[in-house]
Amino acid sequence: MTTMTRRMLGAAAVGVLFATSVALAQAPAPAPAPAPAPAPQTPPVRIRGTIEKVDGQMLTVTAKDGATMMVKVADNVKIEVLKTAVGSVVQKSAELEAAASAQK
Repeated sequence: MTTMTRRMLGAAAVGVLFATSVALAQAPAPAPAPAPAPAPQTPPVRIRGTIEKVDGQMLTVTAKDGATMMVKVADNVKIEVLKTAVGSVVQKSAELEAAASAQK
């Protein structure tokens, strides 16, 4: 092989490598994997009744209509108490809620 042929093949090889690297650099990036769909959340359920028994995370509740239910609660559950009170026992900074019903 002559020196000129070697130089021509070397230049061609460098040109092919350059063209390939430019083509790969301009290729679009692969699309990221889609994020998993969030688990559907159930709406909160409000139960009004009396807690009869507490066993760990399980509550036995008697509802206002007399039905007895077993309720499993989360670790960070918030339980509110409804009490009837007169104005003389309400203290400063107490949280209050008021409800009314139609008079007949």
